[in-house]
Amino acid sequence: MNIKNNSFPKIHDLLKEATASLHKKVENVNTLTFDRPSINHYIQYISIMYRILNPIEKELLKYRVSLEEIFNININAFIRIPLLKLDLQQLNIPESNLTPSHFIPCINSIPQCLGILYVLEGSNLGGQVLYKKLSSIHGDKLKGAMNFLLGKGSETFKNWKYFLNHLIEYSELNPNHNEEIIKYAKKIFECFEKEFAN
Repeated sequence: MNIKNNSFPKIHDLLKEATASLHKKVENVNTLTFDRPSINHYIQYISIMYRILNPIEKELLKYRVSLEEIFNININAFIRIPLLKLDLQQLNIPESNLTPSHFIPCINSIPQCLGILYVLEGSNLGGQVLYKKLSSIHGDKLKGAMNFLLGKGSETFKNWKYFLNHLIEYSELNPNHNEEIIKYAKKIFECFEKEFAN
């Protein structure tokens, strides 16, 4: 069994390779990656994140029981909308103005959930970088309004490794699901690219 596992790339490596070009495209259209993003750029960013994550997380919650069995953790650990809502309130942006993205893929299975979660959980790592960047540029003006980017703070990398370990375990038990996991990781990257470029 160990020989088999070591003979093939793990799902993390497959996902990283399959989404590399899409990841780069998203970075290129995300204005927070500019050298000196403005506060308006930040408002645009969290608005887009809300328009995507609010409907996506509602769909993920429909698979709560199965996801909690896979990860042995309360699914609320993956839910980030409350943090986004705090930021929107702090910046006086009405949620009612933010309509759901038209580019969100339909979710109909656990492998699809896992592909999407791979991207969303991975984005927490980038959020730490963006948090430090914006804090150095607009720290006083955005005080209390960067909860989403800060996320779990120093626990972020540990949480990412925990997620990956369980994703790899699921993949090795269900290798026939890898294609669907990869497909939906790409779909959610495409959703982000279209929204940021829109």
